[in-house]
Amino acid sequence: MLKRFSLVLVFGFSACSAQAGIDMSGCQPVIRGADYPFDYHDKIKSQLFLGTVERRHFTRDVETLLRGSTATHPYPDIAYTLEHIPNHPRALQSLLRLAAREKVTHFQGASISVECFVKRAIEFAPNDLVPQMILAQYYAAQGKPEAALTLLLEAEKKAPNDSNLAYNLGLLQVELKSYDSALTYAHRAYLGGFPLPGL
Repeated sequence: MLKRFSLVLVFGFSACSAQAGIDMSGCQPVIRGADYPFDYHDKIKSQLFLGTVERRHFTRDVETLLRGSTATHPYPDIAYTLEHIPNHPRALQSLLRLAAREKVTHFQGASISVECFVKRAIEFAPNDLVPQMILAQYYAAQGKPEAALTLLLEAEKKAPNDSNLAYNLGLLQVELKSYDSALTYAHRAYLGGFPLPGL
C-alpha cells in the first residue's frame, strides 16, 4: 500500500475537454434538477446557493471531522453537501479523510460508497480535473497504485499543461519508484507555477 502518496491540490478550476473513462457500474449517477445539484464551478449557482449549503452543512467542524452540524457524526453533512454539490472539492477530501480514519469504504446506513461519491463527481462535472485526482488519491490509499496512475495519465491527455496534475503524477511516480518520470513531472509542475515544494 502506498503510505507516502498524499494528493496535494491547489483548489482552482482545472479544466479538461472531456470526461475520463470512469466505470460507473454499481454507482447511480447524480439526478439533475433546477437549482440542485450544481457544479461547484458554476459561478452563478455558487453565488446563489454555495453559502447556504456550507453554512448549514459543510461547517468548519464538519470539514475538520470534529462533529456533524445536523447530526453527531460528520458523514451526513458531508453526504448532504455532495448530494447538492457533487464536485465540492473540500467535501470530497473530507469524505476520504473520514473513510480513512474509520477504515471504511462504505459508511453504515449509506446508500452510496465512498468511491461512488467521487465517481459521481467525475460523471457530473467531467471538465473538472480535481475529482479525478481525488479518485486517484483514493485508489492509491486502497493499495491500487496502477489504477491511480491510469486515472492520472488519462487526465493528463486532456490537460497536459496542468501543473497541479503534474505535481500529483510526480508524487505517485516517486511512490512507484519511477524516479526519472517523477523528475520530469516535477520540472513540469514547477515550470507551470505549482507553488508547493516537496517533489
